[in-house]
Amino acid sequence: MKSAAFTKIVLSVTAVAFSFAGSVTLAETNAKTPASESVAQLSKRGKHLEAIAAFKKSEDNKRNLADRIAVAQSAWALGLVDMARDQWNEILANQDFKGTERHRTILSLAMLELQERHFDKARALAEKVLPELEKSDLKA
Repeated sequence: MKSAAFTKIVLSVTAVAFSFAGSVTLAETNAKTPASESVAQLSKRGKHLEAIAAFKKSEDNKRNLADRIAVAQSAWALGLVDMARDQWNEILANQDFKGTERHRTILSLAMLELQERHFDKARALAEKVLPELEKSDLKA
């Protein structure tokens, strides 16, 4: 069982993180980031806040699958669990998205659910993808 002091520290750190994230304006983010970088490139370089800002700024019809996956990963990296979950669920709703990348996405969502202590959801997602996996780096 976690102590009250630990809970207070976690809440304080979370509050500081959200206040910092809210203090960075889109204009400041754009000033620091070259316009030519894609959301996927920003996310890969660890520029998660910038990746999310660029994604939100982009038009729906210009968002490709790589950018959607990258923004979900960036949201997860920043602890924005609901945003990450929503993005991954939206990606997985696309029935044309198949193969290894789909399996990776499902397993990423399963890990997120595991971290959030949603054990049944995590297990169900992993069990769903396991029979489809071929021997690879995802399955020994």
